[in-house]
Amino acid sequence: MGNLGKICVLLAALSVGAAGGGYAFYKKAYVKPRAEIAQQRTNFEAFIQACKQRGENWDKTAAQLAPIYALSMPSNPQNSRIEYQIWLEQMLEFCNLTEAQAQAGRYVRNQATGSATQTYSVKANASTAALTQFLYEFYWTPFLHRIAALDMRPIENSDDLAVSMTIETSAITYKEKRDIATATNESEKAVAQALARHADYPAPDKLPIDATPTRVLASGPLAAYAPFAETSLFRAVRSGIDSADYARLTATPEVTDEKGTATRFSRWRVETEDRVLTLKVGDRMQIGSFDADVVEIDAEFVLLRQDEERLWVVPLGEKLSDAVAVPANLY
Repeated sequence: MGNLGKICVLLAALSVGAAGGGYAFYKKAYVKPRAEIAQQRTNFEAFIQACKQRGENWDKTAAQLAPIYALSMPSNPQNSRIEYQIWLEQMLEFCNLTEAQAQAGRYVRNQATGSATQTYSVKANASTAALTQFLYEFYWTPFLHRIAALDMRPIENSDDLAVSMTIETSAITYKEKRDIATATNESEKAVAQALARHADYPAPDKLPIDATPTRVLASGPLAAYAPFAETSLFRAVRSGIDSADYARLTATPEVTDEKGTATRFSRWRVETEDRVLTLKVGDRMQIGSFDADVVEIDAEFVLLRQDEERLWVVPLGEKLSDAVAVPANLY
């Protein structure tokens, strides 16, 4: 092969190499980046769509929970703490709880849920009627609060109870208005209307006193809860050393007099006074702090009426302090 042939072969080889290299460069520098850009665009579009869907779901949830947001404490921790404590102390006084002390405790934020919790500790003395009224008023007040713990113990030689409570209040920081005029469909319009009704809560500077949600925790007026206060949770006598604690029903004999009239009596052994008290129906019993009328005497029990309202059954052989309350309308 002459020099011309060798040159032609070389040129052909160079042409083929240039074509192959150009194609490889085209795939590397153009086709691959374009495909990656297209994939990134698809991923971004999917991400945007997912975010939009989450946003729509959040708006719907916010609209559904708007009444709960209305009960939230103020979002400003200091305002919330001061104003709620003032309200709490006023409520304790209004319900006649004495020697009341209310103190703010921990304030805990939850960044994940956009909420915060403030605790309060309360100590006071209260009758069962006063405590019943306080619980009624507490859960009928339109706040996002609850009693997390309640402890009661009788006060020695007193009708009152020593009460201690742990109260928790909650603040939900989410609050966003929607413009009804810019709603693009009925769903957005419904969300905007729901949020607009509660857009001012939680207020940054005041408790939601003027919120009027449905009060579902109270089934009726305060009088409906009177039986709770009328039935002593701590027996019929005061706590501490009391003669009534050591008075036992020892016998209910039936005695026939000379005329043949049979009368049943109740005999009570008062251990602290070393005496036996004998009473018949209609007699007044006064032992220690306990004061009641004998209304019925049976072979197995005695029925007592206290303060014209409470009825107590004392089984034969039991202490007066073990009396069992029965509904007053039975007799």
